[in-house]
Amino acid sequence: MDYKIFFMKKSSIRLSKAPRLPDSDLCSIARLMERNGRYYGDKIQIHAIGICSDYLAPTIPMRMIHLTENKK
Repeated sequence: MDYKIFFMKKSSIRLSKAPRLPDSDLCSIARLMERNGRYYGDKIQIHAIGICSDYLAPTIPMRMIHLTENKK
């Protein structure tokens, strides 16, 4: 599985060849990254996680988890 963790509109962290994780684990990882992460001195805020499956054709877009519950 490949994951993209978006913390800005066009900035993301890509995790390649990662094990398949349930959505709840991905959200927990994103929250931990927010607590510990900084981007040019500012705290990062992750707004979405994209999931690319090896089982799907490359033309199928990523499945997205939108993290909106902690937005103000």
